[in-house]
Amino acid sequence: GLRGVDASGVEVVSKTKGVVLTAAERKEKALSYRKMGYSFEAIGKLCGCSTQRAHAIVTEYLQEIVARNNNSAEELR
Repeated sequence: GLRGVDASGVEVVSKTKGVVLTAAERKEKALSYRKMGYSFEAIGKLCGCSTQRAHAIVTEYLQEIVARNNNSAEELR
């Protein structure tokens, strides 16, 4: 199976192998791995998804963060 240990030492395996990551946990972990320089292939293996899905998760999460920051900036004006 696709097994790995994340930076905090927590075992992460794919959903089909029994450990379930919530969507929020997966987004946080995927972005954290990307910031550490992991490839999307490695992120996918660690998070239990495909390379393409890992890319989509990181991209979508970054877009959410930008939108949230833009909304916060608008509130300050």
